[in-house]
Amino acid sequence: MTTVSGQWTYGTDRVSRFADTLMETIIGVFTTAGVPLPDRRFLTIGQPVYDCEELVVVFEGVRKGVPGDEGGAANCDMPTTATFSAHLVRCFPVPQAAPVPPPANELTANADGLMVDAWLLLASVDELNRDPLASLGGMVYSVSVGEPQGGLVGVVLQLEAMVP
Repeated sequence: MTTVSGQWTYGTDRVSRFADTLMETIIGVFTTAGVPLPDRRFLTIGQPVYDCEELVVVFEGVRKGVPGDEGGAANCDMPTTATFSAHLVRCFPVPQAAPVPPPANELTANADGLMVDAWLLLASVDELNRDPLASLGGMVYSVSVGEPQGGLVGVVLQLEAMVP
């Protein structure tokens, strides 16, 4: 628990606990698979800036209702659903001198690594879903790979989960 300016207390609510557990689960799955993660890892809100290799868990919002049913009528008896994303940002080959593109074997090797990252992010949520203390079991999730920009590319997990 952290107190900021004696007013706000963070780290004890359901949403921040879930974000911490998501980060820990991703780290555990990648470690078990022998796939290194960037040293820079943190939780935040809003769109993270891709300025270096990093793993960022983002809190995007919370609402009443079940995951995947944003249009349903909400009432007080409905579960609470939180929306998160996890951005795994990796370096991506760029041309060293115009107009020479990166070698094809470099691009292929990098793409292979990004596919492994995508699979392991998906597997991380599968693992998280097995933990009855992490979620009430209701999750909707997907993984996508963004467009390379400035020598970096993000593999992004989108997740809606009922938070206990």
